[in-house]
Amino acid sequence: MHQMNCRSVAISACGLLSGAILGYSVHRTVGTGWTTTASEQLFGTPAATTAVIAALVGMTAAWLLAWGRFSCAAAFATGLAGLAVVGALHALPAPQEWNELPLALGIGLGLLIVPAVTLPTAQRWFFGGVIAGGVLGFQLDTLVDPSRYLYGDFPSSTVVAEQPWQFIVAGLALLALLAALWLSRADRIDSEPSITPVAFGATLAIAAGLVVRFWSESEWLPAAAIVLILGTFAAAQRILPPDQANSLAAAMAAAAILVALPGFDRTPSTVTLFVGAVALIGGALYGLRVSSPALAVGLCAAAGLIATLSFVSETNWVRLLAGALLLFAVAATGTSCLPMRPALLAGWSVLPTVAALTTAQLPTATDATSIPRYGDWLEGEYIPWSGVARGRAELMLTDTSQQLALARPDMIVPGLIATGLCAVCAVWLTRRGNASINEPTTDPT
Repeated sequence: MHQMNCRSVAISACGLLSGAILGYSVHRTVGTGWTTTASEQLFGTPAATTAVIAALVGMTAAWLLAWGRFSCAAAFATGLAGLAVVGALHALPAPQEWNELPLALGIGLGLLIVPAVTLPTAQRWFFGGVIAGGVLGFQLDTLVDPSRYLYGDFPSSTVVAEQPWQFIVAGLALLALLAALWLSRADRIDSEPSITPVAFGATLAIAAGLVVRFWSESEWLPAAAIVLILGTFAAAQRILPPDQANSLAAAMAAAAILVALPGFDRTPSTVTLFVGAVALIGGALYGLRVSSPALAVGLCAAAGLIATLSFVSETNWVRLLAGALLLFAVAATGTSCLPMRPALLAGWSVLPTVAALTTAQLPTATDATSIPRYGDWLEGEYIPWSGVARGRAELMLTDTSQQLALARPDMIVPGLIATGLCAVCAVWLTRRGNASINEPTTDPT
């Protein structure tokens, strides 16, 4: 019994840490591609390229392991290989000058997430780790070294691990993978190697990448993302078994509603990081207790409506609490709808990146053009005691914490659309009988 508990803890840690590394690394991927056009990246942007390649590599490796009836130890060995690839990329002298960095990083991350998407015990933790790494990664970066990440330019630098906490996370992931490999050496992967989920997951990942490639530099990216979600809903209903269609629909709704996330997109603080972490943990525990995808997605719709309305507020704490409620609902949805087929979960892992990129395309009152940049002061005169820069333009140096509270009424319509999608999904899940998730007949964990 003690060994079983240790194994469960090790596998859960693998899921959480690999998900967090994926979510964080994808949004930190730039390389030389961040200054290039969409045609110079395989899937439009470095982040999308990394996410899609990671999904494809992860689902292919998981399918091969299931097809060959390998032991669970092989899955964790694959994760160790992925961690080694990611570590080697971090060790490069100047990875930001390597245009193939997103592709190589995607391969490493894809191998790393194999045990997380393969084993049911790790899947819920993987879901939460991806969301936490993507949403709270910039918060942590800025708090640790605020001088490097002024004004919320995220992503704005390479994936090189330069902070102590990044080395700590990598070390913990290594220990968790080694412990899980040793404790699971006698277990075998119990997953059906069906080609249908693999084809569906690969199609979803590639379609998401193509959406970003063709529309990342236009104002049509949000509309294209909505069409992608609706098309996936319809295809899942016809192609996948009811339980897997329900799981994927709920997970997609949770990713889509991240577009309306307020309070975490500008200058962070210890309070925002703490509130976000507590909201994710609380939502995960609630989802485990309730285990109702329809109810969790309905909670996403309610939280999305509150978050959308909060964009008219000029009070920081209103936006922060609305964002925390939305994160709570997203985490609850993840733990309610999982586990699912490994390929479907790997394909889903691209969607949080698409949501983040879509948000960047939406109009805001605090967009990049409204914030003073160092370049704006070149060839000009700066008068320190007045707080005014004169040159190409006259700019008042404002407090970024005040900018966080500016109203963003243009986010009302996108937020209502995302909320409506969640509401429709909740009704759809309810009418389908809220079919229970297929648990494997024997869970090696």
